[in-house]
Amino acid sequence: MTFSGSVIDAPCSIVPDSQNIKVDLGQVSMKSLSAANKYSSPVPVTINLTGCSFEDLGNTPDTGATNYSKVAITFPGVLPPQGGDLTKGEIANTASNPATNVAIQLLKSDGVTPVDLSKAPIAGDITLDTSSATNKLNFFARMITVDGAASQGSVGATVTYKLKYF
Repeated sequence: MTFSGSVIDAPCSIVPDSQNIKVDLGQVSMKSLSAANKYSSPVPVTINLTGCSFEDLGNTPDTGATNYSKVAITFPGVLPPQGGDLTKGEIANTASNPATNVAIQLLKSDGVTPVDLSKAPIAGDITLDTSSATNKLNFFARMITVDGAASQGSVGATVTYKLKYF
């Protein structure tokens, strides 16, 4: 048996199923990805938070306490694809036998706007429901072509995310 876990200083816990999320982008025809900047249909990606407690911490200079209401998410160490751009949410395809010219694009909750993977959190950009013990951080992912048409092959990547509360 192997057991693992950690104790964190945060207003919410991450649901275990959201710690190692598997996202199936499906099988996409090469015809759909026949030129640069073509993309597949977006697939939802959700990070579930639980046990959220946003009690009044006093927010006083002497305690240094903060009342959290927002969260920022970063993806440290994510690799940009060749010819791609982290500011456009593009993640390198690191699958074995990879489809060429194909990256994975991470989108905000609207399913259209790319997540800028190059910036560090300055202030929380996702507002949390402070009246609820659960919160969902919703994103979308899709395949996108960079530098021309896609070739047949696998698509995959592994990224790590970190949450910072504000």
